[in-house]
Amino acid sequence: MHHKKPDGQVITTKARLSFLAPIEPIAAEGRQNPIDPRDILTLPSGLTGQIILEVPGVLLNPETNAPYVRTVWLA
Repeated sequence: MHHKKPDGQVITTKARLSFLAPIEPIAAEGRQNPIDPRDILTLPSGLTGQIILEVPGVLLNPETNAPYVRTVWLA
């Protein structure tokens, strides 16, 4: 699929991932938590990709104000 990044660049994505549990933040200077666009993920199939776009959460946990499910596209 093709997606447009916030900067206007159009890229082809490989996979869409959804995280059903909270993602623990990683303490690193300049990092955007819990998901940083520089993160590279490896799937069990061996497919790797960089997170290029996080899909905004629709349903938010009222206690944490975080989405119940985080979804990202890999390129």
